[in-house]
Amino acid sequence: MQRKNIWKIFTKNLLITEIILVILIIIIWAFTFHFIEWWRILDAFYFIISVMTTIGFGDFTPQTDIGKIFVMFYAIIGVPFFISIWWLFLETRFRKSIKQYLNKVYRELREAESEIQEVEEAVMKNLKKNLENTEETDLSTPNIFQENKKKHRWKWWSRK
Repeated sequence: MQRKNIWKIFTKNLLITEIILVILIIIIWAFTFHFIEWWRILDAFYFIISVMTTIGFGDFTPQTDIGKIFVMFYAIIGVPFFISIWWLFLETRFRKSIKQYLNKVYRELREAESEIQEVEEAVMKNLKKNLENTEETDLSTPNIFQENKKKHRWKWWSRK
C-alpha cells in the first residue's frame, strides 16, 4: 500500500522524479570519478556539476582514458537531465502564474456578469414600469422614445 503511494508521488510530480534522478546521477558519477581519477569527493562533485551545467571551467579534467570515456557518457546523460529539470521547473512555475492570472480573470468576469445581470433586471423593471404608466394606446414603443416633452433629453442618444 505504501509502495503504491510513493509510486503515485513520483508519477504525478515529474519535477520531483527528475530532481531525484539527477541527484542520484551526480552522486554516482562523483564517486565514479573519485575512484577513477583519485580526486577528492568535493573535487569530483565540482567537476560533475560543472560538466552537467555545461560551464566546464577546465581546472579539473580527466587524465585517464577510462575517465575521458566516462565523461563522454556522463555528458550525454547529465546535460539533457539538467536541461530537463530546468525546463520542468520553469514550466511548473509559469503554469502556476498563468493559472493564478486566469482564475483572477474568470473571477472578475463572473463579477461583471452578475453586475450586468443586475443592470439588465433594473432596466427591464423600469421599462415595464414605464409601459404600465403609459396612458396611450400605442404600446409598441415605450413612452421615452415617443414625441413628447422629454424629446430634448434623448436627443444626444439618437444622433448618428
